[in-house]
Amino acid sequence: MKKLLTVICIFFTVLHVQGQNEKTYNYKIEYDMFLNFDGYKKYSAILFFNESQSYFSYQIDDSTKNKLTNEDDDANLISFKIVDSSRYFIQSNKVLNSILQLEKGFQEEKFFLVNEAIPKIEWNITKETKQIGSYNCSKALGYFAGRNYIVWFTSELPNYFGPWKLHGLPGTILEAHDELNEVQFIVTKIENINQFVKKIDSVESYKTINREEYINSLNQFMDDLGKKIGTKVGRNFNVKVKSPVYKSIEIYEN
Repeated sequence: MKKLLTVICIFFTVLHVQGQNEKTYNYKIEYDMFLNFDGYKKYSAILFFNESQSYFSYQIDDSTKNKLTNEDDDANLISFKIVDSSRYFIQSNKVLNSILQLEKGFQEEKFFLVNEAIPKIEWNITKETKQIGSYNCSKALGYFAGRNYIVWFTSELPNYFGPWKLHGLPGTILEAHDELNEVQFIVTKIENINQFVKKIDSVESYKTINREEYINSLNQFMDDLGKKIGTKVGRNFNVKVKSPVYKSIEIYEN
């Protein structure tokens, strides 16, 4: 009897560890992701999802890395360009109505894990349709985080989650862009995997804050930067660093 209890305990311990490190996702969708608000950049992005959870990650594409590091061909000039090759991720949980998003830090913290509720985007599904690959798609319009988005989704792949945080449609988004064409997602591959996907990132290694705290951290960074510059230029100069709009996928008023 003791041996049986020991075996049962070991079995459930293994299941617990496996649950922490793996999730069962039904689909894997790959996108080309383009950001064009502080210089044109291409990212490789992947969305895993099932009925209740999704995992979206993106990292700058090698073609963009090469372009940024080889722009200046003048041998007489020394040019430094910082390429952020970090892989960012967003974990969304429909049951808990929560998002955990890795965001860039501004001061001591290199990164933050920002915790917030899943956004409720008021989608306007139009009557326009088009074919993308072998899928029939419908057009939808929605506003989120300072941008108006135009997306094409297919109900042939039922899915609440979308690329990045474009959630809430009755189907999978295959194409999306904002009206300024500063943000764009284009599907490149769709796989029905229905398998365990090993946990890629350890959320325990990051400081967790909410969205308001993150924006406050950004504003504090800008204020501190202005003070530092002010001490360098002398008493007779009044220096103020102001960023009315912080350029990112999400637009923050400062």
